[in-house]
Amino acid sequence: MMIPSNAGGASPMALDVLGVVVVLLFVVLHSGMALLLLRAMPELWSRWDLSDDDAMRAVLASPALPTVSVAVTGHAIAGWTIGGVHSLLALHYPRYEVVLVHDGVANGDLDALIEAFDLYKVPPAVLVNVPTETVRAYYRSRRHGKLFVIDKAFAGEPDELNAALNASRFPYVLMMSAGTTLRSDALSRLMRPYLVGQHVAAVSAAARIVQATTHGDPRGRTARSTTWLGGALAIRTLRDGVYSRLGWNSAGGQLVTDGGVILHRRDHLLAIDGYRRSAKDPALDLVVRLRAYLASQRLADAILTIADPVASMREPAAGDLRRRRAATHDGQLQVLATHRALLFDAQRGTRRLPATMHLLAGAILAPVLELAGYALLCRALLVPGAWHPFVPLFLLAVPGFALMLSLWAIMLEVHAGGFASRWEIARLCGHAVLEQLWYRQWVMWTRLRALWRAMRGRTALSTEPTAPSSPADPTDVAGATDRLMPR
Repeated sequence: MMIPSNAGGASPMALDVLGVVVVLLFVVLHSGMALLLLRAMPELWSRWDLSDDDAMRAVLASPALPTVSVAVTGHAIAGWTIGGVHSLLALHYPRYEVVLVHDGVANGDLDALIEAFDLYKVPPAVLVNVPTETVRAYYRSRRHGKLFVIDKAFAGEPDELNAALNASRFPYVLMMSAGTTLRSDALSRLMRPYLVGQHVAAVSAAARIVQATTHGDPRGRTARSTTWLGGALAIRTLRDGVYSRLGWNSAGGQLVTDGGVILHRRDHLLAIDGYRRSAKDPALDLVVRLRAYLASQRLADAILTIADPVASMREPAAGDLRRRRAATHDGQLQVLATHRALLFDAQRGTRRLPATMHLLAGAILAPVLELAGYALLCRALLVPGAWHPFVPLFLLAVPGFALMLSLWAIMLEVHAGGFASRWEIARLCGHAVLEQLWYRQWVMWTRLRALWRAMRGRTALSTEPTAPSSPADPTDVAGATDRLMPR
C-alpha cells in the first residue's frame, strides 16, 4: 500500500503506516459489525417465536399483567401533540398510564391539551423522589383517567425525565420522546422478555424513520421516507439501531446511545437518583450507572434489544438533526470521561468491555482515522503516475464494507416482514448507496467537531458523580454507584 514519495513533505514510510492503520481499523470495525449482524439472526428467529400472538393471547389479555407508566418528554414536532397523545391512550395493554411533561414552551400546546382532553388542575400530591426544578402545575383528564400532564419550565432533558419519573406510579416505566409513535401492541412486545422470565435490566427498541404510519396494516408496517435525509436515517437506524444492537444481546446488550424507547424498572431508576442533570446524553449516562450498580449487586444488568417495529418517528428537520447529533456525540465523550473507571473495570464485568471499546472506537478513533483516510485518498488520486493500492483498499474497507452491511440489514428487515413492496426495498437499497456518499461523511464531521469542542474545553466533561441520598444505607443504589465513580 504505497503512497507516492513525492506526495509532499511527509515521510513516505509514515504515510504507508497510516494508510495500513486506517484500512485495518475499518476492516476490524466492520468485521465486528458483520459478526453482530450474524449473531442477530438467531436472536431474530427467537423473537419470532416469542411474537406468536396465539400462544401469548391469553397472557396478554390478563389484567394481572405488570402495570406500565409511559413517560413522554421533550418538545414535539408540529402537529404531534394531540394526535400523538390520542394514539398513546389507545394502546392495547390492560393497565398503563401516560405521563406527559409539557416543557413550558409558549407554543399553545398546553392550551390545546387542556381543551382536547378536558384537563383540570390537581393538587401537587407527587412524591418527589428525585429533585427537579419547580413544577408549575399538574393536570388530570376528565375524559381519560390514564392521562397525567406535568407543566414545568424547561430545565434540560434530564430534569424533564426526572419529573416524569417522580410522577410515574407503576413499577415499569417506558421512556420515550415526544414525536415518537408507538404501535398499538408496543407495550405487550416490550414486556414479553419480562413475562417469559428473561433476566434483563431493561428492554429497548429503536424508532424506525418513516414518512407516514400505515395504521391500516395489521402487521404495523410503515411507509419509509423518500427524501435523501430520511432514507439515510432509515438505513442507519436499521443497521446500527436495530440489527447490530440485536447482535449485542448475547453479550449483555449495547450501551444505548440515541433514539428509540427503553423500558426500565422504576425502582432501579429511583435507586440511582434518576437521571444526572449535567448529562449531555441522559439515556447513555443512566445506563452506564445503572449497569454498574446492578453488577455490583449481582443483579441482571443486560439491556435487551428487540427488533419488533414497536416505535416510529418522522424524519427530523436538518437543523434539529444537527443539534441532536451534536448532543449525542458530546454525550458519548462526556460518558467516556466521566465514567471511565466503570466502563473499563474488567473486574466488575468483562461483558461490558466489548460495548465500551465499541463506543470508544466510534466516538474517537473512527472519525479521526477516517478523516486521515480521506486525506490520503485525495493525495493518492491527485498525484499523477501509477495507480496506488491504497485507493481500492480504502474504498473497499470503508464505504464498500459499510454498504454491504447496510444491504445485509435491509435483508434482515425483509425477512422480518418490515416492507410492503419490492419498490420500497429497491428504494432503500438506493439510499444505502447514497448514505456512503454524503451522510457518512457528515456524521464523521459532527463527531470531529464534538472532539474539537471537548479538546478546547467547550463541552462540559464533568466528572462529578451523582451524590448519594443516604450513603449509610447498604441498599442505597445511588450511594453504591457513587462509590464506584472516579472523583
